[in-house]
Amino acid sequence: AAMRGADSTGNLIVNGDLSKAEDLTDKETEADWQFMTAEGGEGTAELKDGAINVTTTKDGSVDYSIQLVSWHIPMEKGGHYKLTFDASASAPRKGRVAVMAPEKGWASYMPQEIFELGTEKKTYTYEFVMNNASDPHARLDFNMGSMENSIGTFSISNVRLEKTSQDAVGEEAKLPRYDGNVIYNGGFEEGEGRLGFWNLEKIGKAKVSVTNIPENGTHKRRLEIVAPEGTSEKNPVIISQDKLYLKPGAQYGLSFDAEGEAGKKISANLGGVDFVAELDGTAKSYAKEDCVMAADLKDAAKALTLKIEAPGTYYIDNVSVKQIGGSLLKNGNFEDGQTSWDTYVQAGDADATATFADKKATFDIKKYGTEDWHVQMKQTGLKLEKGKKYRLTFKGESNNTRWIKVAFMDEANGYKWYGGDDVRLEGGKTVDITIDVDTMPETVENLTMQVSMGYLKDHDPENVASTITLSDFDLTEL
Repeated sequence: AAMRGADSTGNLIVNGDLSKAEDLTDKETEADWQFMTAEGGEGTAELKDGAINVTTTKDGSVDYSIQLVSWHIPMEKGGHYKLTFDASASAPRKGRVAVMAPEKGWASYMPQEIFELGTEKKTYTYEFVMNNASDPHARLDFNMGSMENSIGTFSISNVRLEKTSQDAVGEEAKLPRYDGNVIYNGGFEEGEGRLGFWNLEKIGKAKVSVTNIPENGTHKRRLEIVAPEGTSEKNPVIISQDKLYLKPGAQYGLSFDAEGEAGKKISANLGGVDFVAELDGTAKSYAKEDCVMAADLKDAAKALTLKIEAPGTYYIDNVSVKQIGGSLLKNGNFEDGQTSWDTYVQAGDADATATFADKKATFDIKKYGTEDWHVQMKQTGLKLEKGKKYRLTFKGESNNTRWIKVAFMDEANGYKWYGGDDVRLEGGKTVDITIDVDTMPETVENLTMQVSMGYLKDHDPENVASTITLSDFDLTEL
């Protein structure tokens, strides 16, 4: 598995001992520390003498108004973890710590814990189990805004996150990624040489690497293949990925970006279905949407191969294989307006209106009540079967930062819970959201999937008007 490993001491936090100088204002492109402000927060941060000292001058309106984070932490499903750190403050106060999923709808991998700081340095310890799908890009958050006595200075040091044990999870490591892609590391960002999960075959004298070119404040990374003289159909350069989560009889869309000399090609095969990308000398996207798997698809055929069959320099990026169709939700793209969806607004407590247009559901929320369910959208009549797992994906956006709650419940059986999560919508940004329903303990014939947009007491500030837009709902069996 192409997860970044821990350091020599077992610490998964890069520069956890804060012994190396860092630019705390840099972007989230590297696995290091960053200080951020939002929602009216103002302050400064300094790394000095093995500690990060943050001075808050305005604490903002939410806890993440003042935030210190560590990026790109590898978390494995079934892993048992222990987080420890030292902290103190210029006056007694509170803080919140969490391990979050910025690339997976801001799911919480560790329960968000509120901790009490004093003027003397104290060590804090939290242990938890990673129950979500593995994620190489988790984030450790220290949220220090908008709490009692949060104006002043606090200090964080000796931060450690170590994996203490690992439960067996079988083949779950190869489930589709959070966005539905069954290809792992399709953007060539992970693992040794950024080639994690990819197999290289018949390379010979070919050169295979990943570019790392600075561009617009980030890095342009693509797979670069330099195929030598003698490369041919009988002697190709091949990159591949096997053990893909391809289902017999299902239809998949294959796409990738490629560039190479005009007149040359890249030959692809997905589960026995061939596709040829005819190159024209420019960087462009290529796609085949009708890759239908055989009804008797064998495990050995659940693979993608990309072949280079002529000398030259080729570039490949953003490789994606996603299932097409098969959603258990009706009208998940709102093409038919509100058909199959119900809305609810708690009269007297909440004030919200919903519109369904342009393949989106938009909730204009002037007042969101006193409970999460006071503003809701839901679909009933779902059948989820015993022993099976499911994945819900959709897009969410809010003009102001808000939290929403997604839940799968049996309303006829005392609102029995079968899965869900709280999801953070960062103001002004579209978030791709994934919610997994673990193995169903029994078959439920009339399950409800609901999105609650009322007051989430653990997250939302009080009385924030917002406009929330939801789209592209898809529920599939894993």
